[in-house]
Amino acid sequence: MTSIVFAAIVSGLIIAISVLIEFFFSILKILFKRPIPPKGAVEIDANEHIYAHPDYADQLQDPQTFDVHTIYEVYLKGLQLSGDRPQFSYRESSDQPFKSYTYK
Repeated sequence: MTSIVFAAIVSGLIIAISVLIEFFFSILKILFKRPIPPKGAVEIDANEHIYAHPDYADQLQDPQTFDVHTIYEVYLKGLQLSGDRPQFSYRESSDQPFKSYTYK
């Protein structure tokens, strides 16, 4: 009887210690994980100072992936995706603030 109790206590301790070790290492993975670098706009035209999203700096996204066929459908899709966020922004010179156009 005592050997069964002793085996149960040892098994419980082994399980508890392995859970604590796993928890400790998961905390270490979170603490030492490299942060994701932020994506910023990429300047695609140095003369006109035109910027684009880094994923689309080389080429624009194909509108057929959105299942749109007309300019109006593109506009409606942009309105659906963006809501009140700016459609695009511009400024006259680098010392002036940006002015934005929205979908609404």
